[in-house]
Order: sequence, then C-alpha cells, then structure tokens
Amino acid sequence: MGKASPLVNSQQRKPFLGPFKDETSLPLLKPRLAGLLRWVQPSWRVADIGTDHGHLPLHLVARGHTQHVLACDKNAAPLGVARENIDLYKPEGSIELRLGDGLAPLQDGEVDAITIAGMGRNSIERILRARDLHRLGLRYLLLQSNTQEELLRRFILMQGWILRDEYLVEDHRIFYVGHLVEIPSQATPPTTLAPEDWLFSEFLLGHPDELLRPFLEQKLSWLDDQCRLKSEDPPPSLGWIPPHAYRQAVLEHLGRSL
Repeated sequence: MGKASPLVNSQQRKPFLGPFKDETSLPLLKPRLAGLLRWVQPSWRVADIGTDHGHLPLHLVARGHTQHVLACDKNAAPLGVARENIDLYKPEGSIELRLGDGLAPLQDGEVDAITIAGMGRNSIERILRARDLHRLGLRYLLLQSNTQEELLRRFILMQGWILRDEYLVEDHRIFYVGHLVEIPSQATPPTTLAPEDWLFSEFLLGHPDELLRPFLEQKLSWLDDQCRLKSEDPPPSLGWIPPHAYRQAVLEHLGRSL
C-alpha cells in the first residue's frame, strides 16, 4: 500500500480568530471528534451524519473550518438539542438541521464530504452501503468508529477508496482511530487483501510511541483473552483473521520476541 500524504498540515493552518474569543466559548468537543477538525477544508460543503448534540458542526463553522454544515440525525430529540446549542452559541456560518436516517437527508451534489463519528463499525458500513456515493457527489469521508477500526479499514480498502490519513486519540482510557478517506472518480476494488494490508496502516503506526504503544498493549491484552479460548475460529469481533495471527502482528509492531 503506497504512502499518501495527508490533505491538511494542521501546523500550517492559520489560527482562527473569531467569532469567539477562545475555546471556552464553545461546548467541549470530545477528543475523538476533535481529531476530525484537522482534515476539513474551508471550501468543502460538509454533512455530519448522526450529529446528536451538534457539537461537531458548531466547532466546524465557529472555528472557520467551513462555512456550511448539514447536521443530520435520524431522531428528532437529538436535533432538538442541536437546535438549542445553535441558538445558544450563535456561531457565524450556517448549520442546517435535517431529520433522516444515514445519508437519506442528502440530495445529490449537495455536499463534498461527510463526517460519521461515534458509531459502531457495522452502523458506519450500513450507512455507506445504502447510497451511491458517486451519485451523491461525495469526495471525502471522515470516519471515526467506536469499535473494530481494523475491520472498518478493511471495508474502506475493499471499496477501492484511498486511505489518506488516520489519527489515534485516547479518551478516558479508551483508544479511538479516525480515518480520512478519498473516493476516487473511478474506484478499483482489490480482488483480495492480506491481513497486513488492513490490520494497521502506516498512518496509525506513525503516531508517537507514547500513544501507539499503550494502544497496541491494550490490543494485545484483549487478544490474549481471545487466545485463551483455544479456538482457531475467528470470533465475531475479528471476522477475518484468527486471534493468534493478529496477536503475532501486534507483537511484531511492539518489537517483542515471541
């Protein structure tokens, strides 16, 4: 898998100077969501799928990452909370609320990118399978799964999409991985993928050791529990690789001997 450069160098981004004086003027954004901000380009039209309280759209427009966000949710109650937050913080820029499941509220050609964060891997895949993303005009996906990030990576690559970047964050002793995905105009899905192509990525493994090592050690501890079951059948949480083989891959990245 060839190396692809991130679209955004966050260190080169100019600081946003308004409309709020400082970060405390905005609702607290969880680290797993804050990681998505670095990738959004000012020219993008963005839809936040499963927006819940609307905190991510608020930060996107208030901090100058983009001027317009569609905040979508399948439940009316969260959208009501999002409306209250918008009325309270009154950000510059436009946030439009839409009710509907997944990508159903979107019209063709309406947005360039979508964010889906805080869901399980199965839910994210279901949403992405439900619509023709090329017909929708989507160019970028900003994804953060609460579970099975390696299987989500596999799904991304099996579609022939391009993995452009990943982030790794820890929040209350739980690790989260975010994915920046480009949808090429003509995707060519691979016929097969070896586990080494999707268990990890160069972007994930490029994180500082003080963050990467605890992530791998936590993964190893869970795999040790799986291996104690003495079964070569992949558990549902892995799906595509026996836990013993996965454990060996983690050990190799940790630099440990078997």
